[in-house]
Amino acid sequence: MEIYQCKQKVKCDFAGCKNVADYSLVKSGLLRRDICLCEECMQEIYECISKVRVPKALESPFKLNKRLKKDEK
Repeated sequence: MEIYQCKQKVKCDFAGCKNVADYSLVKSGLLRRDICLCEECMQEIYECISKVRVPKALESPFKLNKRLKKDEK
């Protein structure tokens, strides 16, 4: 899944939104479908997702400390 800046002037895909889309969300596959979003709708989606899903750190600092202690020995 990738996000691109919209190059054409298209309407935002959310129902009731009459803004011009700024971003295009693309999922590659057999049936390729772009979802065009304006800045306001993109921000609202981000806020809703952040309530449900919190990003996890790639490397925990606790594991890093354990690895450093092993290297010192």
